[in-house]
Amino acid sequence: MKLATASATPPTVSTAARLDMHPMNLDGTAYGVSQARSAASTVDEMLATVGKLKKPFLMSPYSKCTTPNEADIGWAAGILDGEGCIHIARQKFGKKSGRRPVYRLRVQIAQTSRTLLEEFEWVVGICGTIAEPPVTKKQRRRCYSLIYDGLSAYAVMERLVEHLRRKRVHVVEAKNFRRECAIHVHPGPHGHSKDIWKRREWYYNRMRALNRGEA
Repeated sequence: MKLATASATPPTVSTAARLDMHPMNLDGTAYGVSQARSAASTVDEMLATVGKLKKPFLMSPYSKCTTPNEADIGWAAGILDGEGCIHIARQKFGKKSGRRPVYRLRVQIAQTSRTLLEEFEWVVGICGTIAEPPVTKKQRRRCYSLIYDGLSAYAVMERLVEHLRRKRVHVVEAKNFRRECAIHVHPGPHGHSKDIWKRREWYYNRMRALNRGEA
């Protein structure tokens, strides 16, 4: 089955069904009630652990305030909207390994100012990973990259979604990806179904299309 990359909805799943935020199988049939409740419960439980994530600085690197206000949240949303990237990272393994790809949600912001990225961490209240790649001959200044993966990426989006404009559609698809693709759910000895793997690949391509301006 060839998966579309620019379509706004997964194959055979109606737009109305997605607007109702009700999980669907790829063949257009609805999940069973127990499946839907289980998926919702998993997301709720994971969001409840946001407070347990590693915390950043106790005060702003710029203003020295200890508590972010609404203006700070709006500023951070603007940084993510204009400078950030929300995507699904896919890690492939060799054919001989017999392993399927690993898909994970990622939020990434690149900046020449490390302090600005630390300010972003302080505002959202969640530490990411700040990478410092070496300066190349084509660069005048070092470019830092703030990266959030998995649960921390989802938590950052939840903190900022009400203030986002350009990236709000990315957040919607990220939520659909988490809800419909059994992310962070251990599949047991038999693994995930083919339906789940098709969905994961579809959302990977969907996010790529959004970031390329093709959707």
